[in-house]
Amino acid sequence: MKTSAFRAKSHRAAVVLAVLLGLAAVVPSAFADGPARPVRADFTIGIEDQLTISVWGESELDSMTVKVGPDGKITIPLVNDLYVEGFTLQEVRNEVANRLSNFIRDPNVTVMLSELNSYRIYVLGEVNGQGVLSFSRPTRLLQVVATAGGLTEYSRKRIVLIREVDGEEQRFDLDYKRVIEGLEDNPFLLPGDMLVVK
Repeated sequence: MKTSAFRAKSHRAAVVLAVLLGLAAVVPSAFADGPARPVRADFTIGIEDQLTISVWGESELDSMTVKVGPDGKITIPLVNDLYVEGFTLQEVRNEVANRLSNFIRDPNVTVMLSELNSYRIYVLGEVNGQGVLSFSRPTRLLQVVATAGGLTEYSRKRIVLIREVDGEEQRFDLDYKRVIEGLEDNPFLLPGDMLVVK
């Protein structure tokens, strides 16, 4: 009697577990896409970004704060100048650890982005506030237009996105009205992008 009751409970528990596991596979985690997908997996460091670099167990190399210079480089004791512009945090961590291994056995290096200063978007044309806009986190098209004061009454609601890709300038036509209506994507912009609003 007890054995059959135990088996019944075990069977119910197994069914509940299977259902929960099935739901877990269907329902995405709240963190599946990150807070707002602000920093993509391929996020790269830019000029004027600020990094905090720590080497565990090395007091002289603990919590160093360095800013990326106009030449795209940072300076670290023992490592000297290191070009970091366009590289990911993980790539910089690996390179710092590799260079420090000449002086420290198995260096445990951490590289964090402490300030995002390179995220600048240039906005021209039929907006109420033309100029260079700086953001503390990656930002979507509509947020940038809103920060620029919105479109003027003369705007035809057309936007040309100018982006440098592999050293070449590329242009993308965007229909502001369709983006507003959700018929076109509201894309994240990249540092250095220029919007020409018509």
